[in-house]
Amino acid sequence: MKLPELAAAAQRLRTPPRPSNFRTTACLATYPWLLATARDLGSDPWAWFCRVAVMTYGWMPRVLRLDLQHARAAAQALHAAREATPATMRQLDIAPIASSVRSVVGASKMLHFVNPQVYPIWDSRIEAMRLGGAADMAHMGIADHYWRYCDDVHRLRGEAGFRDFHAQMQAALDARLRREGLPAYAITEVRAIELAASELSADHDEG
Repeated sequence: MKLPELAAAAQRLRTPPRPSNFRTTACLATYPWLLATARDLGSDPWAWFCRVAVMTYGWMPRVLRLDLQHARAAAQALHAAREATPATMRQLDIAPIASSVRSVVGASKMLHFVNPQVYPIWDSRIEAMRLGGAADMAHMGIADHYWRYCDDVHRLRGEAGFRDFHAQMQAALDARLRREGLPAYAITEVRAIELAASELSADHDEG
């Protein structure tokens, strides 16, 4: 991914598609509430993990499936992800989370909701756009491919012109939300990149 290419997403984000894409609107509208819910740990780590998993899969076309043999390790890993930084993010073992929900894509979304400063959302559309070709289920099931995407995202954050890009994406999102009659909210640098990639990858199938 290259920053000048991603910058083209700002104008696309400003204008809702016609006919309306109600799924996209739902994702934009509910995003800040999902972040707020993920921050509320409660007293039971497993209940918190399940809550984050259920709300995450409300964003996805697939039904949530939980493999309970990975439950304890998955809840511990997701909790640990809250404290990760870009420098330490790869120290996290996401295998228990991905094994529990049976999806690296699902795990990436859960990670984003608990730590949106560090972990970007990942899906097959974004990966196809990033690689310039289709990403099949086998490819999307390999955690290292997600880590490479994370590396790309944080590399972009360090490029010249990134602050302007982030500001443009925030302004474009604000304009889109106003048009939809929704309240504005701030997005992290990581979310700005992922949102741009998602906008530009909209013509690909999601997996």
